[in-house]
Amino acid sequence: MRHQSIRLIYNMLANLAGPALAWTLFFEDRDGIRGTTVAANYLRMGAVFSVITALLVVLVVVLTFRWREDTRQVPRRVDGGGYASIFSLAIRPYRVTRSGLEELLKGAGAAQT
Repeated sequence: MRHQSIRLIYNMLANLAGPALAWTLFFEDRDGIRGTTVAANYLRMGAVFSVITALLVVLVVVLTFRWREDTRQVPRRVDGGGYASIFSLAIRPYRVTRSGLEELLKGAGAAQT
C-alpha cells in the first residue's frame, strides 16, 4: 500500500510540474515569436520528458528490486482472477436473496461450531 501512495504522490507532482515546466522551459516567447508556434520546441520537450521518464522507470525498478517475489510455484486461482473477476463484478453485481442469505448465515454458524 505504501508503494502505491508514493506512486500517486509522484504522479500528482508530475502532472502539476510537467505542464508548468513546459511553459517556462520550452515555450518561452523570444523576439516576438510565440514559443508554442515553433515545432522544435515540441520535439525538445518530448525528448526531455522521454529521457526523464526512462530514468525514473529505471530508478523505480532498481529501488524496488529487493521486494521481488518468485511466484512461479504459487498455485493459480481456479476462478481466473485478474481482470475477468474485476469486470464480472461490474457486469453482474452480487444480489442477496433471502434464501441465499439464510444459506450464508447457516454456513457461517456451522463454521463457528
